[in-house]
Amino acid sequence: LAKELFSDLPEIAERVSQDIVALDRVIANRNASQEAQRKWASEISYTVEVGLFFRNTLSISPDGIYWKGERLPLQDITGVSYGGTQHSVNGTPTGIYTITLWRGRAATQIELRDKLAYTTFIDKLWQAVTGPLIVGILARLKDGEEIAFGPVMVRDEGITLPKHRFFGLGGTQPFKCSWDEIRVWDEDGSFCIKATTDSSAHASLSYIHTSNAIVLATAIRVGFKKGIRRLSDTL
Repeated sequence: LAKELFSDLPEIAERVSQDIVALDRVIANRNASQEAQRKWASEISYTVEVGLFFRNTLSISPDGIYWKGERLPLQDITGVSYGGTQHSVNGTPTGIYTITLWRGRAATQIELRDKLAYTTFIDKLWQAVTGPLIVGILARLKDGEEIAFGPVMVRDEGITLPKHRFFGLGGTQPFKCSWDEIRVWDEDGSFCIKATTDSSAHASLSYIHTSNAIVLATAIRVGFKKGIRRLSDTL
């Protein structure tokens, strides 16, 4: 009706047309929400028994993550970190894979030796927790918040790195960079960031030990690929 009434006003008629499409999409999503929820629950759910002598159950589902009798609701998890280290026992290569789930300063650590169990769990964790964390952090940056990742501070327009003094004397001082003034790479299990305008300003964030290092690394790399000026532009 509105489209007919305002047919002589193109800008209003166009807006109404957009509203019609949006409403159709909302209705379709509402009708499909239960099925979508069931599909998501199926995709993130996983249970595995781990341990050589003392078996422990590790599981993830919409109800949360269970490990050694403890349940962590998905919405309570504020940070993730994970990675693997390689060793050799009597000439046989083996690995230890560590996953840490952060709730503020509190941390729950999971250690696995089964690479398949580790990679499968990380895939489920990405869909259930890591992906939503990336979106939530980008939204906070867009709202003007400054967020700490280990020794660096991140804002929507750029990053503040620790600038190291010669020979480590006198500690560090903050050095602000825009996103086009840094370069990033991976080295020895860490996400490395260095200012292109001052080589003494740099930081190394361990994927295993630094909460949300993987979140920051993913957001920056996606942002670089898109050529953003603000990190939230990746949204």
